[in-house]
Amino acid sequence: MRPMYPKSILLALVLIILIIIGGFVWFFFGRETPHVENETPETAESVEKLHTEDAGDYHHMDGYYPSLTPLSTEGNAVAVFSMRTFVETEMERFKLETTAELDEEAIAFLGLGGDRKYTLEVDYSLHESADTVSYVYHIYADTLGAHPNAYYRTFTFDKKMGRELHIGDLFVASEYLDALSDISREQIRETLGENVNVEYLESGTTPMWENFQNFYLEGDVLVIVFSPYQVGPWAIGTQEARIPRSELSSVLKAEYQ
Repeated sequence: MRPMYPKSILLALVLIILIIIGGFVWFFFGRETPHVENETPETAESVEKLHTEDAGDYHHMDGYYPSLTPLSTEGNAVAVFSMRTFVETEMERFKLETTAELDEEAIAFLGLGGDRKYTLEVDYSLHESADTVSYVYHIYADTLGAHPNAYYRTFTFDKKMGRELHIGDLFVASEYLDALSDISREQIRETLGENVNVEYLESGTTPMWENFQNFYLEGDVLVIVFSPYQVGPWAIGTQEARIPRSELSSVLKAEYQ
């Protein structure tokens, strides 16, 4: 014979079951879905730039690097650390080279003080392709000479692997340098026209990796950045060779075609 339970116990059991069922329904369907910020920013504008500054009587330096990259958590940490280290190192180097040995005689001779200071700004722009994200650092340095100087340092990261890519990592064979040299020379010669300096141009596009180390990928184009003085005098400024990746298909790795 089955045991008999008082009605009060049965009612309590039914009530407990209903409370449990109600709790599950609320947990899965009744709660407001929390808002989660996108952790993979797609544009430079969506990412906060971190700023470091060093100012003194005779120098002023500003450096910027991203707080976040479109990479995995591990890749992001390495990329941000690499760029922050680069910015901080450039600032420290500039400070040592310009102000470490200043004495009163040099300060007076150069008229340093007030608004006349050694100035450095390290800032970047962001460029993306389907496979990569690139940060192009423009370094503006005023050492109080005839004119300021400018140079570049680029960081390109593989989105899948999260690692930094150097120019040779994109290609299957060393012949890529000859291809980059030929195409870059032709483009810059056409861009500059009568202002081309053949000696400058040929020297700055010799097929050595050092001449093509500053690059970025944007869409289906490989862009090589040539700093002032690399392929011509200061007056022509920075030059870029924009090379459709389809023109490099014979030497590009399959993943970067």
